[in-house]
Amino acid sequence: MVEYAWYDIGNGRSVYRPVPVDKSGKRSDLATPYFRRDSIEPIMGMDGKMHDTLSGYRKTLLPDGNPRGERYHELGDSELPEFKAPEFDRKKRREDIKRAISEV
Repeated sequence: MVEYAWYDIGNGRSVYRPVPVDKSGKRSDLATPYFRRDSIEPIMGMDGKMHDTLSGYRKTLLPDGNPRGERYHELGDSELPEFKAPEFDRKKRREDIKRAISEV
């Protein structure tokens, strides 16, 4: 159901426009397209080049868009894995250092 109301548009002029009563939708009833920006801050793609569009960056994540031919996955801020420090064995570390010194 639509109701109508008078709106003052300035200069002493008024316009009689429809006012939606049941606003259950997320967008208005006006015929306005939804625009989504494709531009982003410059970011290094998997091809080693800088990209300033999201579509251009996402093309480098596909196997045919990067020199390695691998499929990469884009992660959001909330999807980053937790950092876990690598574990190491002290004995193996000492042996590796001694072996490297003896090779030099």
